[in-house]
Amino acid sequence: MEIFLLLTLPLFFFNLGGYSLVDFDEAWYAEIARNILKFRDPFLLFFNGQPYLDHPPLGFNLMALSFSLFGVNEFTARLPSALLGFGCLVLVYLIGKNLFNRFVGLSAAAMLVSSVWFIFRAREADLDIPFLFFYLLTILTAIKIRSHPSWLYVLAISLALV
Repeated sequence: MEIFLLLTLPLFFFNLGGYSLVDFDEAWYAEIARNILKFRDPFLLFFNGQPYLDHPPLGFNLMALSFSLFGVNEFTARLPSALLGFGCLVLVYLIGKNLFNRFVGLSAAAMLVSSVWFIFRAREADLDIPFLFFYLLTILTAIKIRSHPSWLYVLAISLALV
């Protein structure tokens, strides 16, 4: 699994900031994340001076955190999605392994990474991949609770973040 993950890294991170924001949503979401830093309020989102209430704040806050750590640019706008997209591979592997075996987990992760749509979305400053990551985390923790009741806390957190 480790070799597989190493081989997939370039799909997520190669030239991630080498091109401008490609669509309206990327620019829109990056601007909302910049406003989180500007107004220093992680819960009240703004776009064009107006409150933005269409989406929950988690994805924007992850992007704002990336901006605050590494500066505001295309790479840092896309970094949270790329990291969480990579994390989705790990979660899909773990779900398959826990439900069946290592081969099924690895096969499922390979199928996911072979999806052009998944890679495209993981390389975009969008909210889809963060949502998918926490959704998969919820599924994994629901599976783990059967044998480890202490995972209930992780389940509660992952459900809250979805």
